[in-house]
Amino acid sequence: QSFPFDCQDLSCIIHERTTGGVRCIFLPELRKPNFGSIDPRYSVIDEWDLETAILEFGDADPHASRSKSSYAMIVLRLKVKRRWKVFFANVVFLMFCISLLALTAFSLDENDLGDRLNLLITLILTAVAFSYVVFEALPNVPYLTYMDKYILGSYGFLVALMIESALLRQTWFTPEADRIIFFISIAYLISYNIFFLIYGYFLRRDEEQKLAYSSDQIEKEVNLSRPGLRFDYTKRMRSGINGRLL
Repeated sequence: QSFPFDCQDLSCIIHERTTGGVRCIFLPELRKPNFGSIDPRYSVIDEWDLETAILEFGDADPHASRSKSSYAMIVLRLKVKRRWKVFFANVVFLMFCISLLALTAFSLDENDLGDRLNLLITLILTAVAFSYVVFEALPNVPYLTYMDKYILGSYGFLVALMIESALLRQTWFTPEADRIIFFISIAYLISYNIFFLIYGYFLRRDEEQKLAYSSDQIEKEVNLSRPGLRFDYTKRMRSGINGRLL
């Protein structure tokens, strides 16, 4: 949901699977200051920055195993941050320009109503066509991201100006009211973008906190966002015809 400010955790887990009663224990090389390294120069993930890496040695949680057994493991976690500036330059800035151009419709009065409506509908169609191109490059997720919310808010602003323009020739709609709405639109556009800048700052700050998460903290975070389904038959009850189902 924080796209494009999201930070991700790429993990590589190595388990010990020895048999015959002999266990293998993984330990770091304590005699060398650097017994391993990761070279980010050969990374093929262009839209991500490798921020840091965490290497964990320990035993698996026995409660997560059906046999309640524990085994040695090594967990390598690569902490990466998405490069958000390119999305701001190619998406947010261009949508802001389209919304800003919509304010030029106020230079046309009711005598040029047709031209004013044509200008606004052209900008709306431009925004829609632009968003289709953008969405092809964005991750396909079943929820609204930061970028989706900003684009939908820009749609709403353009549609509101379109509706306002359609009311110009109403007898109760005066040129003074149109002038007031013009200044309201300027204030809204400024405050809307300032709000999303602040919102994006806090999203990025919250996402960067994940860069220091351990395996247990990540597991807890995942369980909170996607809790597992559990069957509790201590609260069982009969159902179906003649209570034949438990």
